[in-house]
Amino acid sequence: MKNNKVIIIILFILLFSISIFLLVVNLSRKKENNENIYKDNQIIYKEINYEDIAQIYLADYLNLIRADSSEAYKLLDKNYYISYEDFLDKIEYLEENDFELESYNVKEKDDYRLFYIKDNNNNTIIFKEKEIMNYTVYLDENTIEK
Repeated sequence: MKNNKVIIIILFILLFSISIFLLVVNLSRKKENNENIYKDNQIIYKEINYEDIAQIYLADYLNLIRADSSEAYKLLDKNYYISYEDFLDKIEYLEENDFELESYNVKEKDDYRLFYIKDNNNNTIIFKEKEIMNYTVYLDENTIEK
């Protein structure tokens, strides 16, 4: 009888220890998973470089071309003279193919910044940035200063 009580106490202690261990492991896993989930209204800081900006401008403009070509036409720089019909011909390639950033170059000017973006077929789109997300567009290098 005494041995049975000792065995029951040992089993109880063993089960209790295993339960505590599993609880701790489970809580630590939940904590690890929750560290990667952003909370509402949480500010996430990200350092943005010129390549990120070039990709943002390119994606923004290509989405605008596909959604509303007349609005995309309005973003052409005032010094870039092209009729709307010629513009539609130029952007036909962009609508039918995936224009992917192959390379980019940034030139700083006094009042603006130029983002030269080339795709894998050597086509060029130039974004003239006056402020963040305030840009105009050139569809080739022939009409802009180097």
